[in-house]
Amino acid sequence: MNPEQLSSPDQEERIPIHVWTIVVGVLRRRRFLTFFAAASAVIGLVLALWLGAPVYEAQSVVLYHPDPDERTNDPSLTVQTQANMVLLETNLEETRRRLDIPVSVKQLAAACEVKTQPNAAVIMIDVMWNSPEIAARIANTLRDVFVAMQQNVRQASAAQEVRDLTARISQLRARVGEINTRLDEFSNTSGLVDLDKETQNYLVELTSAELLYDQARAEKLSIDMQIRTAERLLQSAARRASQANESLGELNTRYSRLRDAIHEDQSIRNNLEKLDLAKIEMDRAQQLYADRLIPKSEYDKAQLNYRAQKEVALDTEQVKEWRQQIAQLDQGLIPGEGPAPSKETMQKLFQLQLDQVAAEQKVNTLEQSVDRLRKKINSLPKLQRDYLLVSRDSDSSQNELKLLDERLGRAERAKMARSTEFVTVAEAIPPAFPARSRRSIIFLGVTCLGTMLGLAIVLSRELLDRSIRSAGEAMVKIPAPLLGVVPFLSSYKGLPRPDERIPEPFRALALHVRRAIPKKGARLLLISARQDEGVTTVAAYLAESLRHDGLDVLMRECPAGTSEAPNAAEMLHADRAPDMVLLDGPPILDFIDSEVLAPLCDAAVFVVAAGITPASAVEEAIARIRATRVPVAGVILNRVDPAYL
Repeated sequence: MNPEQLSSPDQEERIPIHVWTIVVGVLRRRRFLTFFAAASAVIGLVLALWLGAPVYEAQSVVLYHPDPDERTNDPSLTVQTQANMVLLETNLEETRRRLDIPVSVKQLAAACEVKTQPNAAVIMIDVMWNSPEIAARIANTLRDVFVAMQQNVRQASAAQEVRDLTARISQLRARVGEINTRLDEFSNTSGLVDLDKETQNYLVELTSAELLYDQARAEKLSIDMQIRTAERLLQSAARRASQANESLGELNTRYSRLRDAIHEDQSIRNNLEKLDLAKIEMDRAQQLYADRLIPKSEYDKAQLNYRAQKEVALDTEQVKEWRQQIAQLDQGLIPGEGPAPSKETMQKLFQLQLDQVAAEQKVNTLEQSVDRLRKKINSLPKLQRDYLLVSRDSDSSQNELKLLDERLGRAERAKMARSTEFVTVAEAIPPAFPARSRRSIIFLGVTCLGTMLGLAIVLSRELLDRSIRSAGEAMVKIPAPLLGVVPFLSSYKGLPRPDERIPEPFRALALHVRRAIPKKGARLLLISARQDEGVTTVAAYLAESLRHDGLDVLMRECPAGTSEAPNAAEMLHADRAPDMVLLDGPPILDFIDSEVLAPLCDAAVFVVAAGITPASAVEEAIARIRATRVPVAGVILNRVDPAYL
């Protein structure tokens, strides 16, 4: 057998703990866990009854209904903004003062919650309290405080706006007065009051004058054509009259009279046209003066012009009598007999010549009127620009003054208003049933926390236990092979008789020892790290088990202090050659004897008491034996709790 194979542990890396052993250890302490969980449940029940009072929820609902016409003094506030202002510290402090609640403002704020609904202008004030009556009173009082505070802010803001608007309106009115004075001076200087209406009237008059001018020109052209036709007829009639021995002097006299009559009629028609135009000018001036668009001096000037033209155009009684006498003389000069076509042609030509003179005069008069109106209209833009420079400030100031007057009226109404922007939809009433109770939460929380604490204590003790309690833990913590596991059995009262069956753990142990040390006559040193680990009992049962397997086993006890070389040799001497010699050595960490006996043996086997000996002590003991260059055949775990098997 290779000594290095016996003394070298499994080189495979292992975790420093054995999970199954930890789990079994925790389960073995289930009574402690049960007691700890029960105690935690009792404590949780007491705390739940003491601290877990039921909580009641009360809700007050208000509708936010602002008046847009009366809110010009405030910015447009949304429902969410108003809801965020409910839990202001000033509102909570006033609510606490009114109700005289012995809590802090932070505690009161924690008990209150303000919510809104999408697409709805409602504000819901929820209060959670351990008393239904107090919860309802807090919700209603907080609502009233908030509404009153918003009303005070609204009225204070409106009052400040009234003062600001009044000062601004006074300034604007003084400025408007100055601008109106400048406008009056401009109107008196230019003779205009309203340039827009003046321009419109001139345009209407120009359109009418141009229409009359076109009609007069057309009428004149028609008369010219008729005159040419009549002259051709007269020439033909003159030739016939010459053939009838008509006196040439009489014809010349008659022609001169006709020409004079034509010129006279032209003058009369011209004067009548001027009279008509003067009448139009006077009527227009009268209308503008009635509308206060021109001063009275312009109207008086138009009246005087009309009267003067009337005196020129209309005949007096004396002039009418003279005209009748001239007409009688004309009748005497014109012969009553003669060719009918010549007389009619002369009369028609005479009438056409009169119409021609009137048409020419009318065309000239209308042309002068059109030119005058066009010049007047062309001169209006300069006056209008001057007028706009003066009136622009007046218009802007008037508009601003009008807007400020409207705002002032709304601000004064808001200042004096007693109605609020909030309508109470639902009063908070004391709820009949609690919204929730913290008793179950406290009970379960304390119970779970206590149980987890107990489990943590047990688990920590299991993890901190450095002893070796199971075969798996021995394989992890001990740097030597595990030969066997001997359970803790209270039924072991002594070595079995030859006819009795060896306990099964010792039979398996014997088999493993024989396999680990197959040498005939091998000397096996059984030792422990500390005292009272059951080395003697294990050695006795192992020897008996080997004897039942047919081996000749010699067992020797080596008490402490008997390991000197002569004594050790005597101890190992035997009259016969046994198959195996078992030496019960003293604890190696307590006595030096085992280290003296080890070089005389073929291998060493450690007996470790489960749950007692720390793994560090076993490792130190194994290191001492290996220092003597004696191979460690393995470890026997003794007194193992059946729960770990």
